[in-house]
Amino acid sequence: MSLPPDYFSLASNFLDLSESIITQMIKSGNPAGSFISSDPKETLEERHKESVRWSDQNVAIPLLFNFYHGLELTLKGMLSPIGKIPKEKSHKLSYLLEVLENNSEVNSNFSTIVKKYSGIDNQFSPLFKKNALTGDQFYQIFKYPELSQEKQFDFSSIHHQEEISLDMFIELKDNIGEIHRLKEQWWQENRHLSNY
Repeated sequence: MSLPPDYFSLASNFLDLSESIITQMIKSGNPAGSFISSDPKETLEERHKESVRWSDQNVAIPLLFNFYHGLELTLKGMLSPIGKIPKEKSHKLSYLLEVLENNSEVNSNFSTIVKKYSGIDNQFSPLFKKNALTGDQFYQIFKYPELSQEKQFDFSSIHHQEEISLDMFIELKDNIGEIHRLKEQWWQENRHLSNY
């Protein structure tokens, strides 16, 4: 018998990376940019690039992709041991949660977090509303700059937002910690269901 895909480890990698980026964003204060430097050899472009290295304008989209992909892999990690991974590939978080809830006991706090981020009722709702999408469509909005040649995504609600954006990501970091805790709790309670 082959081993199951290791969704949980990969999910943790994506979620941990998101947490680490947020930690760096917090340390930097999420600045819009600074052109002050004590090094006279440093160019204006170099000073700006270094000052915004961990700001929302540089890391928000890849950070959110990593978070959403980590959440998707967490759900698939819960579905895999009970043999309920959908045959058709799906990135839709609400659908994966529905399959899980129909086949396993799921902590209501975990369900609440997934529902929060699969819809538009979360701290990133201005981004989703502006682009007429939901968190379920994260694979489109965080992976490509456009939906089609006629429709480019608008990221202005999470770029160059300094404190506003920083607060959104601090909340996300708290939720990532809770996802890790609830994922581990689910596994401890449900490992007996594993088909492996």
